[in-house]
Amino acid sequence: MQLSHQTPHRYPHSLSCLGISSAELARRLDDGVTCVRYEYCISFVVATIRYQSRVHLSDAWELRVLRGVPYSLIALLLGWWGLPWGPTQVLRACWINLCGGVDVTEEIEQWLDQSRSSPLETPPKRFPPTTDESWVGLS
Repeated sequence: MQLSHQTPHRYPHSLSCLGISSAELARRLDDGVTCVRYEYCISFVVATIRYQSRVHLSDAWELRVLRGVPYSLIALLLGWWGLPWGPTQVLRACWINLCGGVDVTEEIEQWLDQSRSSPLETPPKRFPPTTDESWVGLS
């Protein structure tokens, strides 16, 4: 059984750990900083669960790779044990992390644009997906 922990991206929550305001984040993005998430997985004999980290800010590619190493180690230590998908997901997570993580800068910029245009409204959530995306609910 392969599970993917794809929670809706609630950027206000995941960005709050950065300790900066939306205005400061927008300024740093204009200066060329990228927003990155890393992947890791944890396996239990018959299930492998894939996770994404919180958003990290990075201005250098080398720093992106170094920040991905701990997440790769978590995957290497805890991800192998689920068969048959554990080893596949571990290799996938390590590859993504060693290539600099998943760049989510565009999504963050879109969220910032939406929050600027309507500050009293919360941005629309991506969960459940729109009709053009496939979604299977558990009953």
